[in-house]
Amino acid sequence: MRSQTLLAALALIEFGAAGPCKPSSRSTASSAFLASSVPTADPVETSTTVQNYQTTVKSRSVTLSIETVTDSTANGVSSVPTIDVSEMSANVKNEETIVSLSATLSVIKKEKRIASAWEQNLNTSQRMANNSKRVTMPRLAQVLFAAGATLIGLTSAQCNLTPTASIATADGVEQKLLRTGLQRPRHLVVDTEGNLLIAESGNKGVRRVVLDDGKDLDVCIDSDDALISDADLNHGIALTADGKTILVSSPSEVYAYDYDASKGSVGSRRTVITGMDGSATHSTRTLTIPLAGNPNLLLVAGGSDGNLDAATVDKNVVRSQVRVFNIDELLSADAPLDYGKASLLGWGLRNSVGWAEDPSTGYIWSVENSVDNLYRGDVDIHNSNPGEEFNFHGLPNDTSSAQYGANYGYPGCFAIYDTTNVKDYPGGAEVGKQMAATPRGETDLGFTDEECQEKQAPRITFGSHLAPLDVKFRDGSAAYISFHGSWNRNPGDGYRVSKVDFANGEPVSSSKDGKAEVPLMWNTDNTKCPSGCFRPAGLAFDKAGRLFMTSDSTGELYVLTGV
Repeated sequence: MRSQTLLAALALIEFGAAGPCKPSSRSTASSAFLASSVPTADPVETSTTVQNYQTTVKSRSVTLSIETVTDSTANGVSSVPTIDVSEMSANVKNEETIVSLSATLSVIKKEKRIASAWEQNLNTSQRMANNSKRVTMPRLAQVLFAAGATLIGLTSAQCNLTPTASIATADGVEQKLLRTGLQRPRHLVVDTEGNLLIAESGNKGVRRVVLDDGKDLDVCIDSDDALISDADLNHGIALTADGKTILVSSPSEVYAYDYDASKGSVGSRRTVITGMDGSATHSTRTLTIPLAGNPNLLLVAGGSDGNLDAATVDKNVVRSQVRVFNIDELLSADAPLDYGKASLLGWGLRNSVGWAEDPSTGYIWSVENSVDNLYRGDVDIHNSNPGEEFNFHGLPNDTSSAQYGANYGYPGCFAIYDTTNVKDYPGGAEVGKQMAATPRGETDLGFTDEECQEKQAPRITFGSHLAPLDVKFRDGSAAYISFHGSWNRNPGDGYRVSKVDFANGEPVSSSKDGKAEVPLMWNTDNTKCPSGCFRPAGLAFDKAGRLFMTSDSTGELYVLTGV
């Protein structure tokens, strides 16, 4: 008898909506199930045998499909169909993985850890081929099933990761760690396909994370690749309203890349904004596009040079301010636009890293990182003052509003949080009022409390040194804030994700009560911070209302639900 395999085997792992990490009440089949189920072929003149075997592994549908063509002239002599391993191939249906077993094994997979598992299992079959050029059907089924099961198990393991620190959440809020090993991830956006684009500040660029279609916390990562390799990038990222252009920032410039979300590809880098102070110690340049109300505008914010940047008393110094650009003009200009010539939305903002639009109103809000080591006269008030600020900027296209072009106090005026150590304040110290004070070792700029009261005060004042790095709205019901955490107070504070409840376009809490913050996710032991805990950096909502958060200190990516 002569048996020849025309199409040896095709193992399909069908990635269903449940995703790779769903708990299952169904039992996990062993490879022996498939092996024992493979039939022997009866001796016939010419026949095609196709057998499909289905089971589930971790809630995934697994199908092994084997097709053989047997040409037999051996007068009733039966034999187990055999397969020439050099002709065998196996595919994973999502087109992310192609594993070919031939004379030399070829593995192509975006996720190398998964690919290595396939390679290990299929190499077992390759070794068998080297010893004997023919492998029986049952043994092939075992090898293929083991490879598929390993793929699923490994993906599942990667999706059930252990956070760096012990984490607690508010009632109804759940969190899950999706990714480790990122290089200081900062801000992030969600593209039109639901993929995450993450700016990595560790000399990397932008990473594209493709999620599976799991719901709520059942989501896992399908693939994860470097989209833009550019060590100049350090923080800011935005996506135009049509989803076809990525804007990213370095300390001195803003760049544009054409982007295809479905293919995960970008064009060449174009410089669209220059003229920012790349030598400033606060080097992040936050990029914000108000997609709900003014999707053709880009806000670009930058911080101070040092703790107290005395030169920023002059608004023509292009630090500690936010400016507004027209995106059509930006992308069609023959040469990069000068940052200092753009419209000034606000200044006197020491280091406002987080910016967002309330989609229910179109209003712009920001969070401010205020000064360290503050003294008022000869009294050290730094441990509890000044407060971090939640500032209101109005509409970014309403140049006639009181907020447009307003000064928010820095470098001479700071928001009061702890009233007990602010003495001799005119009318009595109150939370949120602006006071004159000077950081230790810096020159007194000569501001008075009365002058400071003329500056734009924050709508909400948070505790000192919480270091808010991002703010995002899902709808008009709340603002969500990442508090990166302190280094300049004892005990340390921050290291959490919180919200501020909103109603009718305004915070529900009074600007004076100091109680607006509602913690959602936090480290259970702040004594391990900052080195041994998560430190929130960037925030982004997807269309399903899930909140994604990066922790730059630990290189982690989390997802939160129920916020």
